[in-house]
Amino acid sequence: MQHEGRSRQIMELKAGGPDDPDGRRAAALLDACFHAEHTRIFRRLLCRRLAVLATAWALIGLTTQVLSKVAVLAGIGLFGGVAAWAAIAEWRASERLNRLVPRR
Repeated sequence: MQHEGRSRQIMELKAGGPDDPDGRRAAALLDACFHAEHTRIFRRLLCRRLAVLATAWALIGLTTQVLSKVAVLAGIGLFGGVAAWAAIAEWRASERLNRLVPRR
């Protein structure tokens, strides 16, 4: 299993060994690894879409009278807030994984 953090790591999991007789630690580590990877991919996809939406929102607001300047700023703030939430979710998933990864 590979873990990408500050550096790339390769780990070998041995469920059922003396350190993990019932496999719970290995299962928790795999869960954290998959969750961190899915969260990272989700954030990347979401941020790309939010950037496109924010650009379209700003262009509509600046080139037409459909949206007020306050609505444009509020929309961009909302898009930024969602992007920040996704970044925090990714950071938390990464931190959870880092807590579970054995240190040598």
